[in-house]
Amino acid sequence: MQDAEDFTDDDDEDESEEEQTTDDKAEVDCPCELNERKGKTRRPWTKAEENAVLRHFRSHIIKGHLASKRECLVCKECEQPALENRTCQNIRDFVRNKGLTFKRQNAHPH
Repeated sequence: MQDAEDFTDDDDEDESEEEQTTDDKAEVDCPCELNERKGKTRRPWTKAEENAVLRHFRSHIIKGHLASKRECLVCKECEQPALENRTCQNIRDFVRNKGLTFKRQNAHPH
C-alpha cells in the first residue's frame, strides 16, 4: 500500500511543476513585454520632420512612387537637424504610408 501512496504523491508533485511552467509561459507570451525587449518604440513624427520629408518627396507621394534609399540619404543629409533621429527606413516608410493615405483619400467611387 505504501507503494501506491508514493505513486500518487509523485503525481501531485508533477502537476505542481506543470502549473509553474505554464505560469512562466504566460508571462513571456504577453505582447507588451516582447515590445519592451526589442527596445524599439514608436515615435510620432514632429511637424518639423514631416515638413522636411515632404519638401523632398511631395511628388513621390502624389504620384504613388516609393523613395529609394539613395533619395532618403540625400534627404536626411540635407535636412540634418530635423531628421537626425530617423533612419532611412523610417523615411521610406513615412513616404509609403503618406502615399497610400493620399491615394485612399482621393479614390473616386465607381
